[in-house]
Amino acid sequence: MNKLYKARIILFAAIFCTNIAMAQITSVAFGTANMNTGTNLVANGSFENTTGSWTGYWGPTTNFTPILGIPNWTAIGGGINTYASIADNYVPPIPTEPLPPQAFKMISFGNGLVISDVAPIFNPTTGEVSFATNPTFTPDAAGFGAINQGVSIEQNISGLTIGNTYRLEMYVTGKSILNPTTTFYSQDGIFKIEIVDGANNYNKFLAVPSYNSPHGYANAANPFMRYYINFKPTTTNVTLKFTSFGYVNYSWPVTGTELFMDDVSLNNLGNILPLQLTSFVAALHTNNDVQLNWETADELNVKNIEVQRSTDAINFNTIAMVNAQNKLQNSYIFNDKIYGNALFYYRLKIVDNDGSFKYSKLQAVKNKILKNSAYILENPVKDNITLVNLSLKKCMLSLLNGNGMEISRKAYNNISSTQLDISTLSSGLYFLKIVSPESNETLKFIKQ
Repeated sequence: MNKLYKARIILFAAIFCTNIAMAQITSVAFGTANMNTGTNLVANGSFENTTGSWTGYWGPTTNFTPILGIPNWTAIGGGINTYASIADNYVPPIPTEPLPPQAFKMISFGNGLVISDVAPIFNPTTGEVSFATNPTFTPDAAGFGAINQGVSIEQNISGLTIGNTYRLEMYVTGKSILNPTTTFYSQDGIFKIEIVDGANNYNKFLAVPSYNSPHGYANAANPFMRYYINFKPTTTNVTLKFTSFGYVNYSWPVTGTELFMDDVSLNNLGNILPLQLTSFVAALHTNNDVQLNWETADELNVKNIEVQRSTDAINFNTIAMVNAQNKLQNSYIFNDKIYGNALFYYRLKIVDNDGSFKYSKLQAVKNKILKNSAYILENPVKDNITLVNLSLKKCMLSLLNGNGMEISRKAYNNISSTQLDISTLSSGLYFLKIVSPESNETLKFIKQ
């Protein structure tokens, strides 16, 4: 999983309709790259203004004098051994603590050893942590955060746009990850991210990687995970809250490492698609055959992709429902069959799990086959058969079964196209006979 996570924002033209459903945390992923390059809405997200040396304490009940200040962040909780430490390249850190990604400062905070009564379940793809039942965290002893189960820092963010997507990112690693001789931390740790949105609290437990993470999160060569958490606020003000449980004892001697965090950032991505459509091409592959190719990135929590077609660029029909792959990079191919000398338009309707959707730009394809006679627009057909290119003053249409027996007959005058209801027919082979003063022809079709 330690590969660069690429995001390419594509600005779409010809987007005709947008439907936004309110959502909260819409996706969680991780990689190694810092993708937020715009204005960071989190003040002191890199903890560069933090005072004190490599270690300090907070909380009214600590048995040490609180000495560590964290400007713009509020510290919450506090037991007897509540702590925070700063690793930087000015004051040498503890030998088993890694330097931050940009070789400046990063923060570690916690409450000593905490016991979880439920074993965590780690997702190696997203870094999310789940539990079979709701966990309870308790201190191991009176000297390890006896008053509070976890220790938190939080910051209020204001001025958000309701319905837009925001990307919260942070680097995360675990204590001792750079020390291959350390065996005390034998499992990945956990921490909790909460987004307090008005009266709602949306949260995720996330992994803290240990040395040679058993779930593939990190290793000595690439010790830092970069989490990407997309969410849509329902209010203009949210509180970002991070809770560390110190180092966690799941069942001795299986012990999870403690949290180190750096470069917390929040960017406004605007009203984006549930994925990034990096390319979309529709072209005549062979006579009557159209091939659609599209590629996506940043595809997470996408429900499906609808392929839609039109002959007037206004009225579209869904001709296929494609299951989303929900990977960081994806490629899709869909083949369609068209008839006549008409111009056809294609678009993709991208639907997120929360119900929001957007349309891609249009792709136009013109069939090169010239047809002077009537033809069936789609074959096989389901409920309705569309007969086009008649251009007849007078004709008789007869519907025949596979044995040539007539099922129905109807006369028409001055029509260029018509549609027949075949929903009551059984599946199988059928014929449509067209008799007029100018021609006499029989078309066959398959009823699905």
